Amino acid sequence: MSDKAENIIDKAGAFSLIAYAACLPVSISGAQICLGLLLALWLRKLITGESRHFSPTDYALAAFLLWSLIAALFSDYRMHSLSKFPKLWVNCAWFGLIAADASRQTWKKALYAMVISAALIGLYGGAQHYFGPAVPRIFAADVKLWQPTGGYFHAVGLFDHHLTFGNTMILCLLGAVGLVLVEKKRRWLILTAAFFIFVGVIFSYARSAWVALMFMAGLTAWVKGRRFVIATILIGAVAVSAIVALSPTVRDRLATTFMAKKNLERIYLWKTSVDMALDHPLTGVGPGVYRKVVQDYRKDYNIKWTTKSHAHNSFIMAAAQSGFVGMILLILVLMAALYDPVKAVFESDGKLPDKDLLIALVAAMAGFAFACMFQHNFGDAEVVMTFWFIAAAAKIFSVHNECDMPYKGKPKRH
Repeated sequence: MSDKAENIIDKAGAFSLIAYAACLPVSISGAQICLGLLLALWLRKLITGESRHFSPTDYALAAFLLWSLIAALFSDYRMHSLSKFPKLWVNCAWFGLIAADASRQTWKKALYAMVISAALIGLYGGAQHYFGPAVPRIFAADVKLWQPTGGYFHAVGLFDHHLTFGNTMILCLLGAVGLVLVEKKRRWLILTAAFFIFVGVIFSYARSAWVALMFMAGLTAWVKGRRFVIATILIGAVAVSAIVALSPTVRDRLATTFMAKKNLERIYLWKTSVDMALDHPLTGVGPGVYRKVVQDYRKDYNIKWTTKSHAHNSFIMAAAQSGFVGMILLILVLMAALYDPVKAVFESDGKLPDKDLLIALVAAMAGFAFACMFQHNFGDAEVVMTFWFIAAAAKIFSVHNECDMPYKGKPKRH
């Protein structure tokens, strides 16, 4: 192929990457269209032999997807499970993103695109919190905006659920934190964007996102050192105090986060889902079958169930739908994705470019895994697509030299 054609393909990959990032906080349809383009470029690389190197994450994710297919084939509801299996395709985002063949600078542009987009939608979510259905749902179907107490509404952005919105936004927020740490010239612009994203996270009322954000902040502060710990505590205290003053219901919602009495449904969701996994330990009930069979496991509990679609825990959900093998493979996927970035953070010789950005991305990935214990984020397409973008970015920023970028069969032309 001519250099001109290869240059066009490289530009198409870079454009798709940036567009994908910009769509993540706003439009799953737009992100999926860009993902389709990235996967087409990845398949081309596989066919032409340009992508000769495969990472542990590739193997772990391929094994997880293959086992999920096996679980569907052995399900008592085989046809139903097989019809739901294609929903897992969004996890292929990892393959497309990591093979985008984009420079480190292009990945920074993609991070900027995600952060700015998330800031705008965070501001929009803040308006939803105060004005609810009066805020138009531009290019999106109307949904119920939950109203807890005092006339305030859960922010959902342009998504369908406040949990999806909150857990997507925390990943975008850590991307913003990373850029703040390495981009001195635009620091105040990014800080402003980060504040608007933070507003969206808080007003989502997604407690799983709040807890994960605390974990992310603590992890970042621990790696960065004592001064960063103190700064994080002070900034967090001021920000939370200001938002609680603006919306008293946030305080009430936050207070219930650590009260077992207020979380009985979630506790019983976990217990009934574990019972389901124990009844089907090898291959589970089958991907996408949970909703179909869960009612049988709830008949002995006299509580009001408000959800039936998942277990509010990705690991238990994997065990229930794909057996304990599926759960182990999911854990391996997350560990494999974290391995190279974590190794680069702790074994860096001080010459790793943008190390502080990498620290924030690693904290975002670890926070995602932590949040998966309280919410089925791995089964939420919008959230998991954002996670794979963060994971791919962390992989890119964990290498010293751009010629060592993953999936490259030859050095990048300069």
